[in-house]
Amino acid sequence: MVDAIEVGGGTPETLETVTGYSEKLSSLEKEKKATLRPLVIMPYIGAGILLFSTVIFMGFMRTILGSFSQQSMPFAEFATLILPPLVLQAYLTGLVTGKIGSGVASSGFKHATILVLLAVGLMTITGYLTAPFQLG
Repeated sequence: MVDAIEVGGGTPETLETVTGYSEKLSSLEKEKKATLRPLVIMPYIGAGILLFSTVIFMGFMRTILGSFSQQSMPFAEFATLILPPLVLQAYLTGLVTGKIGSGVASSGFKHATILVLLAVGLMTITGYLTAPFQLG
């Protein structure tokens, strides 16, 4: 706008065109944010479902592994094999969520931290919830 005025293009028509462009750009940004808002929630739901179902599955596996006298793999090793990749998956999902929400991957660290804390908390909570259903 400053350049247009300096070279003699500061006519009302030029200023109206620049103003119209600026308003359209602002409107498009607001529409984009409104459209992407539901997409930011979806990774949280997906990570929660994945974590919950895996930890419930592990509760049933504890029962199954405990029912066999000749275990080929102790449950602690099974849990050590399964749970760390879930936390890594939650972290990466958080990074993607930040990229979707704001367009910048660095803003995903906030979502990644929230999802990792959610993952660890959900693993702990569902571990206590599945305990009454275990045999033995």
